[in-house]
Amino acid sequence: MRVFVHLFGAARERLGRSVVEVEVRPPATAGDVAAQLLLHHSGLGDLLATAAVAVDREFATLDTPVTEGSEVALLPPVSGG
Repeated sequence: MRVFVHLFGAARERLGRSVVEVEVRPPATAGDVAAQLLLHHSGLGDLLATAAVAVDREFATLDTPVTEGSEVALLPPVSGG
């Protein structure tokens, strides 16, 4: 099934795009999507380790299920004051 991964910050800069299409086998979770993304873009490993995850515009965990056409967002850590 096809899932769309939205990238922000350094991840977007490294890949030169803001959305990546990932294929995973159902049933799948956000963690499966992240693992598949790393298979094709290993340079994102350090960024994924600290990223927050959202599935279909809701904050989620790597255990959150995804479905055909889901949107998974990898959100960089936020800092500031």
